[in-house]
Order: sequence, then structure tokens, then C-alpha cells
Amino acid sequence: MIPENLAHRHMTAQSPGRRMTTAPGIMDRARLVTPPSGLNPTEKQEAHRKLAIMCKWLEQRLHKPLRLRRGRSQRYSVDVFECVSYRVNPKARRVEVGERRNGRFHRRQIKFEIGRPLSTPRWLGIVINHLGLYGDVCDPEDLFSCETLPHFAHEWIEETAYRLLLRSPEFQVLRAEHLPASLGLPQDLLRIARAARTRPHGPWLDSAAFNPVWKNARAFRHVAQENPRLLPLLLALCDTLPAETTIHVKDPVLAIKTAFRDAGRSEAAWRYVTRDMVEWEDYRAWLKAGGVPDPEEVIIPPRWPDLDAARADVWAACRLRRDALEAAGFPYLGHPLDSDPRAVQRINTAVQAAQAATQAGQPFAIGWTCMDGHVLDLDAAGMIGMPVALAMHANALHLAARQFKARIAAALGYGDLEQIEAEIAGTWAA
Repeated sequence: MIPENLAHRHMTAQSPGRRMTTAPGIMDRARLVTPPSGLNPTEKQEAHRKLAIMCKWLEQRLHKPLRLRRGRSQRYSVDVFECVSYRVNPKARRVEVGERRNGRFHRRQIKFEIGRPLSTPRWLGIVINHLGLYGDVCDPEDLFSCETLPHFAHEWIEETAYRLLLRSPEFQVLRAEHLPASLGLPQDLLRIARAARTRPHGPWLDSAAFNPVWKNARAFRHVAQENPRLLPLLLALCDTLPAETTIHVKDPVLAIKTAFRDAGRSEAAWRYVTRDMVEWEDYRAWLKAGGVPDPEEVIIPPRWPDLDAARADVWAACRLRRDALEAAGFPYLGHPLDSDPRAVQRINTAVQAAQAATQAGQPFAIGWTCMDGHVLDLDAAGMIGMPVALAMHANALHLAARQFKARIAAALGYGDLEQIEAEIAGTWAA
């Protein structure tokens, strides 16, 4: 049996301090919605059928929407609803979003929000494709007369399903807490990346805008402290560099100025770009006559006010990462097993049955399905050994967290803490 305190930690790993239940009513609400106008009766019936299929599929997976897959060299993937996959490489400082199909990651060309994940219905297109709902519509009375469901009907399915999901407390916690914590992306760099966009559109931030900032984190943090208005220029400078090239200069602002002047811009133009906001208020009226738009003021506060706050922030990130890994699976007899709260309940129940059979002198056998699809044929001893492996796995993670805590306390500067933070976001050797 799993010790009571360890079992409780697994039961609350995904939602500390709160008790979650699967939000009912998504399917019921889906039956009540009205398909959009502009569809013929057959298309309306088909759109409603596809919406019901997708809502039922999503609702069944709300209790366990995430799966963490570990790779080599600290790489890992976070799968959402089985098919939407975020692939993170902390060593290369890169994140990609794509589709998990037949166990393989397929990168999608369309852009996805990573700053505030699942904040738009766009990702539901992957779910529709995963469920094979992009097929033709056939009149049941004339199977030889089939037509494709209009594109706006699929958009209606995505938007309607998303509105229904937003009513689910579990989905709200998933997109606001669990998924961002599992991704482990530096929050200050996400804010800097939003400020570096040349054409901001609210909070929207895709990986194409974030990856250069993550790769050149020191340069972007330096510029954000000195003059955040230069962040779009630094991002543009990154776009001119060869692939896999990073900015390694002591003064990135000087590097921006050099590139700015090399592009044929004058010293006066550089002074205009770097003009402080007090002078800009007086200068704006003159610029308006030339049709120059007012620039958006960007204020990036310091990431940490002091070293103690930095240590507390990194340690909080470490605890979130530890809990996410603890509930993401554990190895047993050469195969990965689930360790989310429901899986822990099933393990406890099966262990109780194995112990009862042993005490009664009765045989015990069970087939346990692993995360990789393999089935372990276990007797009583094999079943009783499973929570022992789970406890050892959890203990190794907590030991690693304590080691991180000691290093955080001993860190002498922000650079040391940023390095520890990057290791925390990677794959732990548990």
C-alpha cells in the first residue's frame, strides 16, 4: 500500500488545495445549441452530430487531459487531450506545437498560442482532424450525393465546443494552471516576447515570436531593463541571424544600434528611436505632420525586485514542476505506468485485492495496462510491488527537489538562479 501521506500527495498533485470534479453538462448543452444559418437540413444535422461527438470525447478526457512524455537531452512533450502536443527543448530553448498522431509528433504550420495556452478555439481544429470529422456529408436517403461541410460550419463547431468548455472549472484550471506549469516556460520571457512583437494583437503569442527571445534570453533581459522600446528591433535583429545563432555580446543595445546604422539609418533616426518618453511628448506633434504613428509604450518591470524574491520564485517553480512530474508516470518492470490521481486509486484498490487474496490463500492474477500499451501480467507479489516502485519514484523526485532547493539557497546571483530554473524546466533524473 502507498503511505497515506504519499497517496494524498498524488491525489492533490494536479490541483493543490482544491477538490475538482468533472464538470457535467457539456454534452447536455451541446444538444441544445442551434446550428448556424446558411446550412441545408442535412448539413445542420451533420454539424450538430459532429459537435456532439467532439464534446463527448472532450468531456470524457477532462479528468486526465495532460500527458508528459520524456525525451532525450532534457527534451519533453506535453500532450493535451491526446492529440494537441507541445514539444519543449530546454537545452536548445525551443518550443513547438503540433499534432500527436499514431504516437508521433507532427508539427503544424498554423500558429498556436503558447503565452496563454488554449485561450482561443484554434487548437480544436486538431481535435476535429484527430476524430476524423473533416469528412463528407451524405444525405441518408441518397448516399451517392455527398458534399463537403462548409468551412464556416467547422469554425462554428470549434467555437461552440470552446464556449462549452469554458463553462468547465476543470478546463479553466487546465489552461490557467496545469498546462502552463507543465510547459515550464519562463514567465518573464513570455512577457518580454509579447513586448517584442512588431504587431501586437492582445495577449496572443506564438512560438515563432517566443523561441528567439528564449534562445537569446540574456540579451532580451538586458534590453528590457535598459530600454524596452528597443525590444522589437532586437527581435528583428534575431531574424537576420543564421539559424541556431545566438547573440553573445556584452552590450546588446550597441549591437542593435550597429545593425540599425548598417541598414542605412541615420544617427538622427537612432536618436528618435531611443528618445525618452518625456521628450517624445513634445516631439510627437512634429512627427504627426509626417504621418508617423505613435509608438506603443512598453514598460517591462524587473523580473525580480531582489535576490530573495528570485529564490522564492524559482523554488515555487520547482515545486510545481515536481508535482507535475510526480503525476506524469513512473517506471515499473521496464515499462511506464500512469501515476495521476485516478491511477493511484486503481493501484490502491488492486493492492488491497492482492493482499486479501494472499491472506485467504487464494491465487491472484491481473493484467495491468502500461502507458506504452504493454500489458503486465502480475501476481500478488508483482501487484504489491507496484506502489513500492511508485513511492521510490516520488521519493527520488522529492530528493531532487531538495537538492534544487539547496542550490537555490546557495545561489549568489540572478544568473545562477536562471541556470537552475532552466534545469528545473528540463527532465529530472528520477
